[in-house]
Amino acid sequence: MSVGSNSRNLFEELLKFHGSRHATSVNLMTVMGSIVIIAKIRPSFMPKVVTAIEKLNGKSTSAFELRRFHEIML
Repeated sequence: MSVGSNSRNLFEELLKFHGSRHATSVNLMTVMGSIVIIAKIRPSFMPKVVTAIEKLNGKSTSAFELRRFHEIML
């Protein structure tokens, strides 16, 4: 397995965890921060990150989480 395919698999696992209903808010914020950083470095991943955040927003995102996301994106 190449480094590139391994990194893509790990990114996909982060996205799965991000969408999990079992993630604590601390874990969720950590994963969200990580996938945003990855998307900044690798813009090709941005559509998947945006989709994941949109799905999360549909699951009743708190005002704190939205504020934190905006801080991360800046």
